[in-house]
Amino acid sequence: MKERGMLEIFALDELLRNAATAQRLRLERALRPCDLSPAQFEALRHLNARESMSGAELARLSALSPQTIGVVIENLEKKSFVRRNADANNLRIRRIYITDAGALALKTALLCAANAIGPPLLNAAGAEEASAAVRFLTKLLASKR
Repeated sequence: MKERGMLEIFALDELLRNAATAQRLRLERALRPCDLSPAQFEALRHLNARESMSGAELARLSALSPQTIGVVIENLEKKSFVRRNADANNLRIRRIYITDAGALALKTALLCAANAIGPPLLNAAGAEEASAAVRFLTKLLASKR
């Protein structure tokens, strides 16, 4: 690979990491009034999309360690946003369910998050550029090695 190509690759890598960090910080700030961390927000989003799941399933979907997701679920349980019940087929597994209070907290958090992270994305790119970015990032994520 030529030197110019390598420099562009590393510049793109740095931009992607910096953009991800900026978005994460916007999300953290937006969720503070909702008393949710980004990990709790993601857990609620995944749980809201399914009837229930195990901690291991949630950890895989969230790209967090089982230990971390355990702490996230404990904190959500203290807030009454989730509940855990034994799995009917395997008593060692506890299924996690979002509660009505959790669904309401998620709805509020989604509005806060959309208002915080949406405008910078929309202001930085028009519809065509945003579509191109989505296509690029989708291909990038699909090519995991």
